[in-house]
Amino acid sequence: FCFAFIVYLIIKIIKNQKSKEEFINYAILEAEPNSNITNGQTIKLSWRGIENPSYTDRIGLSCQLKDSSDKIIRLYKIFNKEKLVKSSGKKSVTIFYARGDCIYRYLKLNTNKIYYPLIQSNIIKFSNRLDEAMQIHISLTNREDQMIIMWVSGSDAEPCVRFGTTRKFGYIQGGNTTTYQAD
Repeated sequence: FCFAFIVYLIIKIIKNQKSKEEFINYAILEAEPNSNITNGQTIKLSWRGIENPSYTDRIGLSCQLKDSSDKIIRLYKIFNKEKLVKSSGKKSVTIFYARGDCIYRYLKLNTNKIYYPLIQSNIIKFSNRLDEAMQIHISLTNREDQMIIMWVSGSDAEPCVRFGTTRKFGYIQGGNTTTYQAD
């Protein structure tokens, strides 16, 4: 009788436990808004249903939509020691155009101190502004009457800089363009 009762308890415990797949399907990470995003816009992240949340949990930004590996370009701390760690929460973040659509991932720290993705958000789609200048670099040369201006954009149109000593920017100078494709 005792052995049968123990087997009964074990079966009941196993039936009541959630599988990892059920847990992952229940946990949600959302990013809003998620379309027509402009460079430097604020995104509101919200998550819920996280089982066993921890102070070490993070949210990571990635532009690798299909690959859930460790290609995270920005980590966000989501809990402070002073605050109670909860299975749900919200955070506002500023996002910058990374030349493609992006995704947020809820990350947990494993025993080897490596972050692994638990869930991912909806895809963040930027407005199509390929001609917008990004990563602008201005530098002086060895000549005091020269300056180098460089920038990155998604366009292969001939670059043009307007400049001047007044707000009319009466001078225009064309330049060279170089294109490449991401791996």
